[in-house]
Amino acid sequence: MSPSGTEPEVAIRLTAEDAEGAPVEPFVEPDVTGRPLPDVTFDLLGGGEAAFADYRGRPLVVNVWSSTCAPCLEEMPALEEVSVEHGDHVTFLGLVLLDEPDAAQATVDETGVTYDIGLDRTGAIAAEIEAVGLPSTLFVDAEGRVTASKTGVMTLDEIRSRVEDLLG
Repeated sequence: MSPSGTEPEVAIRLTAEDAEGAPVEPFVEPDVTGRPLPDVTFDLLGGGEAAFADYRGRPLVVNVWSSTCAPCLEEMPALEEVSVEHGDHVTFLGLVLLDEPDAAQATVDETGVTYDIGLDRTGAIAAEIEAVGLPSTLFVDAEGRVTASKTGVMTLDEIRSRVEDLLG
């Protein structure tokens, strides 16, 4: 029982077992390397629409995030910094998952992000690119094929390193 004398509504377990004690499989990030980005169109925050195909011709970093995801918010300023450093050679695209545009805009304003933000209003795009957690980031070559991916927050140095790998 909790100090207040009531049972907690949520229990967090840091084990490799489910609530009944049965073992669970560890998280395995899907391998999307070599896959092309899907042929989808999405609305852009602030108006207009775009498609992944619009970004072909130069390397692309796609970051899937949500305004309610603390690790996403932690990572966004580092993504912005690298996008400014490498903006002449790499395009960055944020893909906000299941957020209201006002919440997404408030997050963009708070974090100082200046790259394009696409809206994945239903989660269908994230599902198609197999973004299984937040944040998720895809590193895409100029032809639109995924060269690497990462689920979870990245440091500034890790983002720089992965972008440098993308540039060859």
